[in-house]
Amino acid sequence: MSAAKRVLICEDDADARLLIRSILNTIHFEIAGEAETGIQALNLFKETRPDIVLLDIQMPQGDGLTVLRFLREIDRQVRVILLTADDTSHSVNTALKLGANDYVIKSSLTTPRFLQALQVEGVSQPEDSAGGEECKSDEAPDGETKSKTAEGPQRRMATTERREEKKSGRR
Repeated sequence: MSAAKRVLICEDDADARLLIRSILNTIHFEIAGEAETGIQALNLFKETRPDIVLLDIQMPQGDGLTVLRFLREIDRQVRVILLTADDTSHSVNTALKLGANDYVIKSSLTTPRFLQALQVEGVSQPEDSAGGEECKSDEAPDGETKSKTAEGPQRRMATTERREEKKSGRR
């Protein structure tokens, strides 16, 4: 029997994290960690090196797209599944282009669609799946090699956050 898949949950909504954790425990996936912000997501990713990252598109201190860019600088092979409230967003297409492997609409978390995105054995992938479109992207969009540390991306992300706070007057 193969080792349990390790999943990092990056979601700022506590109820959504609880639901995801419950589903993952039911299918015997290991929770590598839980992050409520983009910066926490990068820190936990660096510490835990999970097999799968579930990444909310809208989080404080680094939205999902920003985190995805940095994750792909760190690791080109990790499976990243974007979590979104709806699939009409331009952000979904952008995320797939940036290297997300798949996306799941949050209302589909309790359906087989979520298990398909996780690539659970025994769950078939229908041609017209509700809520997702897998991107066959094991390489980064720019074709660069994998980075060894997250220090560069974390520093740049924190700097980006400070600039955004200054622009919006949140400081």
